[in-house]
Amino acid sequence: MTIKLIMANKYHQAVAKNLTRSTIRWRVAGVAILLVASLTVVLPNYANSGINWINSKTNIGLPQLPAGGFNLGLDLQGGAHLIYEAKTDNIAAADRADSVEGVRDVIERRVRGGLGVAEPLVQTTRVGETYRVIVELPGVKDVNQAIQMIGGTPVLEFKEENNEPPRPLTATEQKELKDFNTAAKKKANEALVAAKTDFAGAVTKYTEDDRSKNNGGDIGFIDSRTFPEIFAWAKTVKDGEIGKNLVESAEGYSVVKRVAEKDGERYVSASHILICFLGAERCDNPQYTRDQATAKIAELKTKATPQNFAQLARENSTEPGAADREGDLGKFKKGEMVPAFEAVAFDLPVGTISEPVETQFGFHLIYKTNDETEKQYQVSRILARTKTEIDIVPPVSQWKPTGLSGKQLARAEVTEDYQTGQVQVSLNFDDEGVKLFSEITTRNVGKPVAILLDGEEISVPTVNEPILSGSAVISGGFTLMEAKLLAQRLNSGALPVPVELVSQQSVGATLGFDSLNKSFKAGLIGLAVVILFMILYYRLSGILAALSLAVYAALSLAIFKLVGVTLTLSGIAGFVLSIGMAVDANVLVFERLKEELRLGKSLKSAMEEAFVRAWTSIRDSNITGLISCVFMVWMGVGFVQGFAVTLAIGILVSMFSAVIITRTLARWIFSWFKEDGNWLFLGHLKKDASAKSVTNIPFIKYSWIWVGFSGLVALVCLAITVMWGLKPGIDFAGGSLLELNFTKNRPTLEQMRGAFDELELKNTIVQNAGESGLIARFNFLTEEQHQFILKNLREKFSADGNEIREERFETVGASVSSQLRKRALGAIILVSLGIIFYIAYAFRKVSRPVASWKYGALAIVALIHDLLLVIAVFAVLGKYFGTEVDVGFVVALLTVLGYSVNDTIVVFDRVRENLLRRGSDDFGAVVNFGLNQTLMRSINTTLTTLLPLFALYFAGGDTIHNFSLALLIGIASGAYSSIFIASPLLALVEKWQRRG
Repeated sequence: MTIKLIMANKYHQAVAKNLTRSTIRWRVAGVAILLVASLTVVLPNYANSGINWINSKTNIGLPQLPAGGFNLGLDLQGGAHLIYEAKTDNIAAADRADSVEGVRDVIERRVRGGLGVAEPLVQTTRVGETYRVIVELPGVKDVNQAIQMIGGTPVLEFKEENNEPPRPLTATEQKELKDFNTAAKKKANEALVAAKTDFAGAVTKYTEDDRSKNNGGDIGFIDSRTFPEIFAWAKTVKDGEIGKNLVESAEGYSVVKRVAEKDGERYVSASHILICFLGAERCDNPQYTRDQATAKIAELKTKATPQNFAQLARENSTEPGAADREGDLGKFKKGEMVPAFEAVAFDLPVGTISEPVETQFGFHLIYKTNDETEKQYQVSRILARTKTEIDIVPPVSQWKPTGLSGKQLARAEVTEDYQTGQVQVSLNFDDEGVKLFSEITTRNVGKPVAILLDGEEISVPTVNEPILSGSAVISGGFTLMEAKLLAQRLNSGALPVPVELVSQQSVGATLGFDSLNKSFKAGLIGLAVVILFMILYYRLSGILAALSLAVYAALSLAIFKLVGVTLTLSGIAGFVLSIGMAVDANVLVFERLKEELRLGKSLKSAMEEAFVRAWTSIRDSNITGLISCVFMVWMGVGFVQGFAVTLAIGILVSMFSAVIITRTLARWIFSWFKEDGNWLFLGHLKKDASAKSVTNIPFIKYSWIWVGFSGLVALVCLAITVMWGLKPGIDFAGGSLLELNFTKNRPTLEQMRGAFDELELKNTIVQNAGESGLIARFNFLTEEQHQFILKNLREKFSADGNEIREERFETVGASVSSQLRKRALGAIILVSLGIIFYIAYAFRKVSRPVASWKYGALAIVALIHDLLLVIAVFAVLGKYFGTEVDVGFVVALLTVLGYSVNDTIVVFDRVRENLLRRGSDDFGAVVNFGLNQTLMRSINTTLTTLLPLFALYFAGGDTIHNFSLALLIGIASGAYSSIFIASPLLALVEKWQRRG
C-alpha cells in the first residue's frame, strides 16, 4: 500500500509539472468567466444596464437578459401552504391515484381562475395508504376564501345548446320575426321558379349557404343524420329531379335537387343480454365468477326466444340500464362495437339469437332485429335562411342544463379505436344516466353537447348519432396526455373525492419581508466573518479561500436560480451553513499545506501534496452530509426539503470550488513566489530552522477519563430527557398557532387569556413575541373557528385605531403530526445506518487491526453523545422557558448527524493514512499522532462553521432562532466528541481486541 501512495504522489507531481503557465492562465480565465457568468445570472439588472449602454453606443441590438428574481417561498413572500387529505375509502384502489390527480387538476384551475394566483403549486403525494393534495398559494391575501373555494367537491355537468329565449318576444319583435320569415319564404319561392330553368344560376343569385354557393349548391352526399328533412325528400325522387315544393328545416327553406345515389353504411339493429363476471372490464358490481357466468349464459340460451328476449334481458342482464332498455342497442355500424361482438352480430340472420359470445365485458346473447344498408344521396340546394326567437332575443347562456351530471357517470377512461388506432375517451353511465344520455343524444344529433367542470368547458363533442347503450366515446385527435387529462377531469366529477384540510400555514407579507431581510443580513455577516477569519489566520492562502468563496457563493446562487430552487427561510439557513462547510475544505487543504511546508518541502510541491492528501477527507466528510440531505428530502416536509436541497447544492459546489477553483488560483499565484515561499504562507520555515514538531498532547493516554466523563454527561442528558422530555410544537403534537401584531397597544397576556376564555377556548397558551406581537397556541382549529377568533379579537381590541394584523397562522391535524413523528425517527435511524455503511466502505483498506465497520459504529457512538446533549438542552429550555421543538429541530439533529461526523472522519482519515504508511505496531500511538496532526484542523473547521451559525442565531430572526441554537450546540459538541470520544474509543477497542 505504501508503494501505491508513493506512485500516486509522483503521478500528481508529474501532472502539476506538465501544466504550463499558459494552461494555468487559461484555467484562471475560465474561473473568472464562471464568476462573471454566475453574477450575470444572479444580478441580471446590472448586466442589462451594460447591454443598454453598449446598444446605445453601437446600435448592434444585443438582447436583454431575463430579469426575473429568485423563486421565494411562502415564508419569505407571504402566502398560504395547505395540505388536504383525500377521502378515497369509497373508491376502488386501482382508481384512487387517478381520482386524486383529477382533484389536483380541479384545485389548480380553481385557484388560478377564482383566486387569480399566477403561480400556484398544487401537487399530490402518497403517505402510506393516504393520499394528500398539497397547495401553495404565494401572495394570496384571503386564505379563508381560498379554503372555501378549494374544499368544494368538483361539479361535472352535461349541457346542450340553449335555444330558448330568456323572455317572451314583444309584439314588435314578433312582427319583426314574422316579417323576416315571410320574406325568406317569398325569396325561396322565387328561387324555386328560377331553378326549374337554371338551377346553377339560381344558386348564385339566391342561396345564403356560403359553403355551397361557389359549387352549384352541392352539399355532398347526405344521410338521415346530417340532413334528415332533405334526406326524407331525396328518398322519394330520382336523380336529376328538382323538388316541386320547398323543404323546411331548422336552417330555413331549401330548394333541392337530387344529383346522385350510392350505398351508404350498413346498419344492424340488435338487443343483447350481458352477464359480466369478476375480472371483466367495467364490471363494477360482479355477481358471478367466470364459471358461474358461463353456466348462467348457457341457461339463458336455452330459455331465450324472440318473444321473451326483452323480458329475459330486463330480468337478468348485468348491463347498466338494462331494466329500462330491455337490452336494446339500437342501430349501429361497423367499428362501433368490439370486434368479437360485431363479427357475430353482422353475420347473424335477422330474427335469430346467437350462441354465447365472449368479449372483454363478459358473455353475451345477441338477438338481431334488423339489417339494412342505408342509401346516401348527393344533393344540391338553394337556402333561404329563417330566424327563430333566439335570433331576436339571444339566450343569456350558450348552454342549458340537461339533468345529466357527474352523479350518473360511472367511469371515464382512455381507450383506443381498434380500427384507426386513434386515442379516445370512453364514457359509461349508470342506469339513470343511460336513460338521460339516450334522450340527450337523440334530440341533439349533429349538434354539440358541452361537458363542463366547475362551470368551465372541458370538452364540446358533436353528437353523430343517438347513443342508447349508455356507452360513448369522445374523439377528436387527442394526444395520449390530452386524453388522460380529459378522463381525469371527467372522473373528478364522476367520482367525487372529498378533501379535508389537515394542515395549514399562512404567513403575512410583512412577516415574510422581515424574514427575508434578516436572513439576507445574516448571510452577509456570516460570509464576511468567515472571510476575515481565513485571511487573518491563513494569510495569503486565506485570500485565495476568500476568492474561492466568492465564486462559490455566486455559483450556488446562480444554480438556485437556473434550477428553479424555491428559496425558503430554511433554504437560506442551509445556504448560510454551507458557507461554513465550503470553507472546511479549504481549511483541510491549508492545514495540510502547513504540515508539508514544515516538513521542508518546496512551496509548489507542498501545495500539490496538500490537495492530493486532503481529497479523501474532503470527499468522505461531504458524502456523509449528502446522506443526511437525501433522507431530509425523503421526510417530505417543505421546511425540511428547502433546507436539504440548498445544503446539498452547497456541499456539491463547495467540493468543486475547493478542489478546482482554489487549486487553480493557488497554482497561478504560488508560481509568483520562490520555491521555499515566505511569511505569507502559514507553515513557512526559515532555511536555518529545523522542522517544527507536531504537538504531542497525550489524548489516548487518558482515554478512560475522556470516555468516562463523556459517558457520564450522556447519562445525565438521557436522564434529563427521560424525566422532563421535549415539549412538542404543533408539528408533532398537532394543533394551531396564531401570531398577531398590534399597531398601537398590545393587550396584556391576562387580557388575551380572558378573551380566549370568553370564547371557550381551553388549553390556550399565550406568549409575547417581539415588541408588539403575540403568539397563541390552541388545540386544532377549523378555518371557521380561526375566522371566528379573529373577528372577536378585532372587535374587542381594535379601539382607537389599534389595528390587529395576522402575521402567521398554522394548523396541523393529528394524522399529519403522527406521520411527521414516524418519518423524523425513521430519517434519524436511516442517516445513522447510511453513515456506518459509508465509513465502513471508505475504510475497507484498513480493516486491521480494527474492522472497518467499527470506525462507522464508533462515529455513531460519538454522534449519540452529540444528539443527547442537544436534546437535553432543549428539554431544559422546554421545562423552564416553554421552548418547543418542531420540524426545524429534527432538521438540526439530522444536520448534526451528517456534519458533526466530519471532524471524526478527518481524524480517522489521518489514522488510516498513518496506518498505511507506518503500520499498526502501536495502534494507540498512531491514533494519538493522528489526533495531534489534525487538532488545529478540527478546531478551525468547527470555528468556520460556527461563525455563520452565530450570525444566523443573532441576526436571522426569531423564526429560525431555535434551529440555529440546536446546530450550534450539536456542531460544537461534534468537535469535542471527535477528539475525546471517537478517537479514544477507537484505541480502546483495539486494546480490548488484543487482550482477547
